Amino acid sequence: HSTASIARWHDSHADGCSLAVLPLFHVTGMQNSMNAAIYVGATIVLLPRWNRDVALTLIERYRITNVTTVPAMIVDLLSTPRLLTAEELTRQ
Repeated sequence: HSTASIARWHDSHADGCSLAVLPLFHVTGMQNSMNAAIYVGATIVLLPRWNRDVALTLIERYRITNVTTVPAMIVDLLSTPRLLTAEELTRQ
């Protein structure tokens, strides 16, 4: 039930791609990053240890559609100078 409801909550699909950064031995990593993706047949990209630069590269390379993280990872990711502002994106 948990796997199916998480897949539905995240609107996961077989053509999606999930970035798994949380430990898969923990319920959050296992259900959100692994089982839900397997349930719908999506691709899983594993990042065994958090690294914001590698995460950004993987998000871009694999066109990641879903990632489950903890707040500290989001703060770290959004504080990187590699991210473009909305204004910079519109100029491209």
